[in-house]
Amino acid sequence: MILGHSRNPSEIKSFNDVADIEEQDVRITEGNTMLDAYFIKTYKRSEEIINENIDYFLALNSIGEILIIGPSMSEVDSKYFEVLQKI
Repeated sequence: MILGHSRNPSEIKSFNDVADIEEQDVRITEGNTMLDAYFIKTYKRSEEIINENIDYFLALNSIGEILIIGPSMSEVDSKYFEVLQKI
């Protein structure tokens, strides 16, 4: 099971990227730092996962029907469907 999200931390500003950071409450700054760390840790690198498991995906070519349960149907999952559709 692979969990994650599509909020790419390298493309999104830090929650602490604010003009008045010196005036911001230290508890808010620390909370924002924890949020940044969470999004970095849980970012789903779909393309890397697909590349690492391409042999598995290719082995599915004899399957006529796939039942998919539980995806969010968001951008982060669409890459998997695209690979499966091509096989």
